[in-house]
Amino acid sequence: MIRLLLLILVISLVGCRKRGYPQKEPNLPPPDTSKGGLVFGDLYWTFNAGGQIISTPAIYNDKIIVSTVNGKVLSLDTNGNLLWEVDLGRTVASSPTVSQSGKIFITTYDGNIFCLDEMGNTIWNNNIPANILSSVAVYKDRIFVGATDNRIYSFDTSGNSLWSYPTAGPIFSTPAVSPSGMIVISSSDNYIYGFDTSGTLLLWKNVGGYTSSSPAFDSAGNIYLATTDGKIMKISGDSVIWQINLGSSIASSPVIDFDGVIVSSSGGRIMKVGFNGSVLWDIYVQPPVEMTPVLVEGNYFGIVGGDSLYFISDTGIIKSRMIYHSKSSPTVRNGYMYLGSDRGMVMSIKLEYNENLKPSFWPKLGKDLRNTFSSF
Repeated sequence: MIRLLLLILVISLVGCRKRGYPQKEPNLPPPDTSKGGLVFGDLYWTFNAGGQIISTPAIYNDKIIVSTVNGKVLSLDTNGNLLWEVDLGRTVASSPTVSQSGKIFITTYDGNIFCLDEMGNTIWNNNIPANILSSVAVYKDRIFVGATDNRIYSFDTSGNSLWSYPTAGPIFSTPAVSPSGMIVISSSDNYIYGFDTSGTLLLWKNVGGYTSSSPAFDSAGNIYLATTDGKIMKISGDSVIWQINLGSSIASSPVIDFDGVIVSSSGGRIMKVGFNGSVLWDIYVQPPVEMTPVLVEGNYFGIVGGDSLYFISDTGIIKSRMIYHSKSSPTVRNGYMYLGSDRGMVMSIKLEYNENLKPSFWPKLGKDLRNTFSSF
């Protein structure tokens, strides 16, 4: 219900603005398109995508793929120039996923799954009889997606339906693939489910709370899951090893660092928990914090809280800057951070050096630059 109300809200906020490049966000300093004068935290460029952005950009071959709530899918180069744009004509509440071969998968709220090529041409689309807020997880030649008819669905990458499995509640989260190849998804019935690629049930575990975020894994295959009632937990096999309550709801997914898991709550609390369940540090930023952090080389991470983008290390906040109404979890490539905003702007923010994603096992929402939600 929370995700459905959120979707209704974001759709109602979608507005039309004049397109162009570069453009200025309200209350933000103008972009520095010279690039040479940029310092850590500066806005390099913005691009008006023409619709509200709540998705996480995918990056493939240094092309930035972005989706908007009003159904546009765009590709930009790293200087903010538009390469192509398609209009799916449907509401999109998911992030794009890109396969290793360059196929782009995007779901729409009315139950469609689209597969596009690298130029935005439709290769195929399929439909399921339900609403979809889940993004696509891709593993080898299979894709997986959850839906509000309580089911997880599997297709091959050519669009052929393979199997589906019923849960006892609507699914709002995106499946994720463990190092062993198990597909794990959380349902609003308070259970997590694990399957092999043929749809055989391997895991069925009551986690004691509803979750709308996606799980993350460490390299050993342990599952880290956050619930909307504020708990972060570690699951090994079918056992909960530890859990900690952050005190307010959690809409974001956990990310995995070398020495522990980082999770944020809507109340502005950000916590790092060691793999043994000990709290390593605990800080607060401006709420709400609903987006997933991204871990960056150089031992810091970026996260959106309220109207600010924070850069935080294990010793505290390094830097912050204003970001106008962003509900987009960021990504990182070659010294720049990319994210979207409620006002439809794709933004490029200068990092300290030429950093990329931190090479930990699960450093961002979707795991990697292509948003595959897969350990492989």
